[in-house]
Amino acid sequence: MPPAARRDSVDVEGWLRRYESLRGRRTTWDAHWREVDEFFWARSDGFTGMGQGSGNFNGGGEKRTEKIFDVTAPLAMVRGASALAALTTPQHEQWHRLRTTNEDLNEDSEVKEWFERVNKLLFAMRGSPTSNYYSQVHEGFMSELAFGNHCQFTDASPRGGARYRNVHSGQVWIDVDHQGRVDT
Repeated sequence: MPPAARRDSVDVEGWLRRYESLRGRRTTWDAHWREVDEFFWARSDGFTGMGQGSGNFNGGGEKRTEKIFDVTAPLAMVRGASALAALTTPQHEQWHRLRTTNEDLNEDSEVKEWFERVNKLLFAMRGSPTSNYYSQVHEGFMSELAFGNHCQFTDASPRGGARYRNVHSGQVWIDVDHQGRVDT
């Protein structure tokens, strides 16, 4: 379990120990993912270099394609991510529906109307150019195809609404509880 934190202080050393533990347990996967990165994800800064989603987008001009002898795999990843995005998060179709867990409330006309307004607002917010949602979810799907997972950071945009950023798998350490649910 994560280190306990009180309202007035944070156990920084505890969190650092937790991070080092997770880092150590992932070492074997890092080696595999580094290889995947070299063959599929040549536009990033390498798996442990934290990749495109980190804002460190291969800006140094170094050559990263020497292990790619054929473009089939990287192209398949891009096309696969596009297919996943089109199927699960189509830009011109409202693909999400918020509801309560209480079915009686879901049948109430005022509750239905409120959720419909919120659903439309959320869809419009994600579609806003300032949110960066669709480009970042595409990056996330590419990460999912290459590394098996993806993580997305969401915060408030200074221009209003939300903004999204894919977080490269090399920057994320995940742990689960005794039932296999992500808790860290």
